[in-house]
Amino acid sequence: MSIRGEYWWVHLHANGINWARCFTGETIPRQQGSCAEIVAIPAPAGARLVLCVPGDRARIHKVSLPVRNRKRFLQALPFALEDQLLHEPASYHLVPLQTDRGVQDVPVVVIEHAYLRGLLEQYKQSGWQVSMLVPDYLAIPAPDPGVWLIDASTPPLLLRMPGRQGAVLAGGPGTQTIGTLLLALEQANPPPQLLRVRVADHQQYKTVSAWSDALTSRNIQLDIFLDERPRSAWLACQPLPDPGTNLLAGPYANRDRQGLNLHRLLPATVMLAVLIVISAIHWLVNGAKLQSEHLQLQQSIEATYRQAFPAAKNLVDPRFQMEQEIKSLVENSQSGNNRLDLLARLELLSGVLVANPDAQLQMINFDGSSITLEVSVADYESLELLQGQLAQFTSVDIENAELKDGRVYGRIRLGGQV
Repeated sequence: MSIRGEYWWVHLHANGINWARCFTGETIPRQQGSCAEIVAIPAPAGARLVLCVPGDRARIHKVSLPVRNRKRFLQALPFALEDQLLHEPASYHLVPLQTDRGVQDVPVVVIEHAYLRGLLEQYKQSGWQVSMLVPDYLAIPAPDPGVWLIDASTPPLLLRMPGRQGAVLAGGPGTQTIGTLLLALEQANPPPQLLRVRVADHQQYKTVSAWSDALTSRNIQLDIFLDERPRSAWLACQPLPDPGTNLLAGPYANRDRQGLNLHRLLPATVMLAVLIVISAIHWLVNGAKLQSEHLQLQQSIEATYRQAFPAAKNLVDPRFQMEQEIKSLVENSQSGNNRLDLLARLELLSGVLVANPDAQLQMINFDGSSITLEVSVADYESLELLQGQLAQFTSVDIENAELKDGRVYGRIRLGGQV
């Protein structure tokens, strides 16, 4: 898991406990010290801890199983390791470490359930949150391919290999290359090209230099560097261990940490939810307003269309239909059929009707080529007089004339020719 911000580095070893108050991204701890008991660690309640346990408590075994399914691989692990364990496989917590694709041998960390449970229970009782737990040799940053790194500052020696592999080498540095190191070199495939060794003083530097002949015969170069810091102080200054080496997996997975993250994110989550609700309400209100305005505009367009073209029956798209009607009127007015423009005709009719004050216009209808008038006059002679006056401008047909309530009502059709 990834850790950000403050955390407490706790290194357990044979002589006691070393602790350091660290911050992600900083290479030097802000506080550090040592104590004999867990309860003496000055970390506040709720602090996040990274535990570094002795490497002899968590050993790595290589397992080669032709099983690609992770679930089946985990089920087969106890049987594959049974001959290499001191106790029953059920007594151990088995953690396969991820390797590069194509690697056949999978490193599996083996640590006793009893030790792990007892250790975690002690820190839980102090109110701390154990975020990571790694063996000390995996707390060392992985070297480059072809390089092995040994911390020989204090026994036992810690061996760190590329990837997610390492081991504890029993004993301390001597003038003779230690047997466990030679055995590891013989079993390595491929062996390293360079062996880097960290020593804490000049005497250790001189002692390890004597390894050069044995390593040279194996085509391995020796690189020694002096670092006078104690092992715990040196480890505390290293970057956080690879999350893939965290032994808090399976039944020990840090579910409390997930709840803590959710708890910390709760205020931001609530605020985000409120903003989403407000935005949704605002969107709905604006949508309803726009829909209402659209409906009003649609009704206004329909009313305008019916007012301009009262004879229209089917109303599907009033805007398009009005455009077509206006286009038709323009085309008719501009055609070469000697038709009068509607406005010009109405101007002529108005002059005739004004000259006959007794004539009352009841209705006027224009079908694109001819105009139909429905008028009311005093008698039949007045209707004939009106017909004669209109005939001066265009052809006139009286389609109907009848006497009603003492007045004559007639329908006159005016042709389109001048």
